[in-house]
Amino acid sequence: MEEIALYPGVTVWPALSSPLSADTFFIRQGETVWVFDVGNDPRRARALNEIPGEKRVVLSHFHADHMGALPLVEASEVYAGAFTCKKLKRATPVTAPLSFGDIQLFPLPSSHAKGCVALQYKDLLLLGDGAYAGQKGGRAAYNTGQLGALLQVLRRVSATTCCLSHRTPLMVGKDRVLSFLQGIYDRRDKNSSYLFV
Repeated sequence: MEEIALYPGVTVWPALSSPLSADTFFIRQGETVWVFDVGNDPRRARALNEIPGEKRVVLSHFHADHMGALPLVEASEVYAGAFTCKKLKRATPVTAPLSFGDIQLFPLPSSHAKGCVALQYKDLLLLGDGAYAGQKGGRAAYNTGQLGALLQVLRRVSATTCCLSHRTPLMVGKDRVLSFLQGIYDRRDKNSSYLFV
């Protein structure tokens, strides 16, 4: 697997289109390797198992392209949102902020998927697909309540750079993400729970 240096102390295996597989991020802390999303490729799981050190996996959400390879991954701990934990039956639920030195995990309100989790490492915020729209009636849409809550969370986070899965470039300023999402939120209609994009 091609591992690319992304940020001091952070590397990534880029997303794949076949099989559809999200970006996999690595943060090394001594003998511990934090893995954010394992993807959906068995080859990735095998390569991940060959990386030395204790692996702690964080799943951004329950979609297969982010966690499909998990059954093949040897991890000492798995962290995920409560909804994802119900599907897995083998993870620690992230229902409130958790801190591990420079790493913070926290629930992320999202229209894309129920029970998203974000990871902050120093000034970098890994969002997975958490800032993307979901689907409503076959159309891309944001739930107004979830989008408002997401904006509040993003404003409170001290990180200034975000990583969004399946995107090039991977890193984007948090101010740009906030501006984009606020622009959508500003179009809300008090008579509708959804904003179609």
